[in-house]
Amino acid sequence: MYPTTTRTGARILLLEGDPAERAKYSAWLAAAGCRVATAGSLAEAGAALADCCFDLAIADLDPARSNGLGLLITLRADRLGLRLLAISRGSFLATAHALGAAGTLRKPFERSCLLGAVTAALADQASGPGGRPSPGQFDLGFAPPRPSLLREGGSLRLAAA
Repeated sequence: MYPTTTRTGARILLLEGDPAERAKYSAWLAAAGCRVATAGSLAEAGAALADCCFDLAIADLDPARSNGLGLLITLRADRLGLRLLAISRGSFLATAHALGAAGTLRKPFERSCLLGAVTAALADQASGPGGRPSPGQFDLGFAPPRPSLLREGGSLRLAAA
């Protein structure tokens, strides 16, 4: 059973090219108390970033559908300070990590894995002073996934270090 309310309010930008997956992930995040803006393309994500301030971006790395890797490169180049959680069916996860992604998730993943990864990414940025969120402010009620485990074809396997 999943919690229906949380002590969050985190502002999340979700870049996902697949409309069904975008709706599913958005619903999971909203049910956990996040305020979610969605984008289906890099251009839509850029427009959302121009209009709003976010605590975290979640982006599918597939360049044919949403180009989350392009968003990560843009965020890094512009030094916006926005953390990014990279999601993918496997392509470019290592590249995203090397470019400084706050975390990576291999699709498909469960709701608890997504919320745990979001909790971890938000907790990493929580420092208190300077208007930053206080530790525990974005508690989604889920433990972060163990970074050494990857989901692959419905089973978990240990990732190479």
